[in-house]
Amino acid sequence: MNHFLNNVFVPCDGLALLNCAEAFRRGDFQTIYALDDELTAIKPATAVRNASRSVGKRLFAAYSEISKDANFAKWVQTLPQCNAPVAYAVVMTHRGMNSREALLAFGYGRLTGIVSAGLRLIAIGQQQAQILLAELLERLPDAVERIVQIESEPLRSFAPMMDIAQMNHQYVYSRLFRS
Repeated sequence: MNHFLNNVFVPCDGLALLNCAEAFRRGDFQTIYALDDELTAIKPATAVRNASRSVGKRLFAAYSEISKDANFAKWVQTLPQCNAPVAYAVVMTHRGMNSREALLAFGYGRLTGIVSAGLRLIAIGQQQAQILLAELLERLPDAVERIVQIESEPLRSFAPMMDIAQMNHQYVYSRLFRS
């Protein structure tokens, strides 16, 4: 979990969210399009790319219904991929959240999702999972500050073992998660 937080969330998904949120505030849609494409390219596993796009598209669809902003709904249709960090950045910024709040909310969602999956996949009890989540959430504000400090750096992700496992997931006979 620490590896994910330090080597995936901070330098990739979180950084993409921050840069997309700031670009959306400026009306710099070309930067958002480029980051959306880059997020797709940086994920080696097809299942992970598809999952990110699926989450992003569902969030955009739900929010477009709630916001009743026809211009927003039209603009969303122009996004090349609709990756989850892009969708969260745009929706949260459109709702008026600042970048740090958006990063904390997105980070919380990612960490709770991973812990929830862990409950189904590994021998970990509910109490252990809650303790792990609490420890991770204590480190989340520091991770957000690190993202803000590296705002001008390029996206990167380093989780080779996770990438290999994700690429092999499609070949497993019995799967617990849709991919």
